[in-house]
Amino acid sequence: IVSTEYMEQFDLVWLDQTPMNNSNALAVTREWSEENGVTTISELAEVSADLTLAAVPDFPEREDGQLGLERVYGLEFGEILIFDPGLKYQAFLDGEADVVLAFGTDGQVAGYDLVILEDDQGLWPPYHVAPVVRQETLDEAPEVAEALNELAPLLTSEVMAELNWQVDGDEAMEPADVAQAFLEENGLIGGE
Repeated sequence: IVSTEYMEQFDLVWLDQTPMNNSNALAVTREWSEENGVTTISELAEVSADLTLAAVPDFPEREDGQLGLERVYGLEFGEILIFDPGLKYQAFLDGEADVVLAFGTDGQVAGYDLVILEDDQGLWPPYHVAPVVRQETLDEAPEVAEALNELAPLLTSEVMAELNWQVDGDEAMEPADVAQAFLEENGLIGGE
């Protein structure tokens, strides 16, 4: 329905969506997940009263934040600590919190080997990425759709988190360099 409306209203074409999902998420360390047997938000809800969450300022009042977790899962944390988005992971890694509010493709998920807990009751809608291209562009260069559709299935949440970590982590690579290397490694463009 959305793709039809985009075409009718804007003359824009939706191409293939990627499997990556950059939705809201709750993450824990792999060690904590394995020690406690927690891999879903429902399982987390059973022990959440004893846990501290590192979150961002608007999380407690949002329907897709704490309000939604309470409504869908009955999940209430013992404490919610509020941090600037750029500081929440450091606070989590420093042991100030047991759980961190994340996005599915955050580089820190890959860089620190975190476990994204399965949203088994479907609180958060998926946030997949799909290119949207002007029809006139595709009429002039139909190979654009082919190239982008060939790329789409390669961009999983795990791959995107790893690519983001190359930018956000210790390597601090330039996004264009990370993208170029990924495209070359996957044979989508030729190396120089």
